[in-house]
Amino acid sequence: MVLRNSVIKGYHFFQIRPPNTTPPTQLLVQPEYTNIHDECASLVWLPELDTFPDHMHSLITDEKRQLKLKNVAGLPIGHVPRNLAGFFRPLMESGCIVAERCNYIITHSDIEAQYNKLSELLKSIPEGTAMELVLL
Repeated sequence: MVLRNSVIKGYHFFQIRPPNTTPPTQLLVQPEYTNIHDECASLVWLPELDTFPDHMHSLITDEKRQLKLKNVAGLPIGHVPRNLAGFFRPLMESGCIVAERCNYIITHSDIEAQYNKLSELLKSIPEGTAMELVLL
């Protein structure tokens, strides 16, 4: 299942962009256990540099700041939006979610139940109408 047209929040804080590659780089989504303001907070991370081919290490990920992949690999780039974090948290605990640009990819043994739950959640949040949930 893919949640399309979502966002990764926090560029203003982290100031790191994922590389613009085809196919898109799979980003790691992990609980942020140290966040005292939100127990469901979840960070989105770039994978470590050794997961990328050598020819990509000098790829510029942010033209404005002239950051290269080798400078930002392995760092957090943002947060899962707060209104999705509570739903995503149990899925993260079992390794069932990754991100790509503005999409979240969810794998789960009971994908239809997760699809139904996420569909209902999207109906209840203002941003939900802009997102597209696709069952693959």
